[in-house]
Amino acid sequence: MMTGTTLIVTRAINHHQFYKNYLEKNGFNDVFITDVDKSGLTMLIHEIKPCLVMIEACFYNLSTPYMMRQLLYDIPDLNIAIVNMYDFPDKDAMLFIINGVNSYLNLFDGQTEFRKGIAKIKDGKKYVSPVINERIRLLKEYPEPVDLITLRQDEVLKLVCRGDSDIEIANTLNISIRTVHKHKENLYLIFNVSNPVKLFWAAVSCGRTRMDDSFYYPKKDLGNESIKMKVWSKK
Repeated sequence: MMTGTTLIVTRAINHHQFYKNYLEKNGFNDVFITDVDKSGLTMLIHEIKPCLVMIEACFYNLSTPYMMRQLLYDIPDLNIAIVNMYDFPDKDAMLFIINGVNSYLNLFDGQTEFRKGIAKIKDGKKYVSPVINERIRLLKEYPEPVDLITLRQDEVLKLVCRGDSDIEIANTLNISIRTVHKHKENLYLIFNVSNPVKLFWAAVSCGRTRMDDSFYYPKKDLGNESIKMKVWSKK
């Protein structure tokens, strides 16, 4: 039986009381809810020392798996359960478990399965949605967790976000074009994105750059990604 504080991390401020009541009704004691992120979240966890952290899958948009990897690097023994309330893609949800998260609850499995998962986590056990478990089982090779971003990758990331071309990045950092391409490929993998515009928004979501730092990307493209990001963050 799990005892101690349960920390719920969600941007859905209007639903905070509902989440608190739901968990308390299902046997969780000392429920604390927050919407703080990045270093503020790490500081809060160090302060209240929760026995369980439950965080929304889309909290950092599609980059939440990487941010959980970073959080577990900072606090290795942390017990994290991810909760998918807003249709986080199954193919990406596997990254949570691969990156060290203990549990993954999926509301889209149905209420019966969801309550089963809640009960297991309350009893101090690990639980992974059957859909995600099956996807992991079918992998031909179990992937390694993503690497934490390096200083050089961070330099490349900031230049990409600024709008520099590959040639400009290579000249600025005195590296080859091929090396720039490799760093960008690794950044796409780390942040779970597929192009520079999405990489920019992942960096904004994770606090590694600011929206004002870009003067290159077409406003139409940035606007489309911005709308997606705002919709996810308000759910």
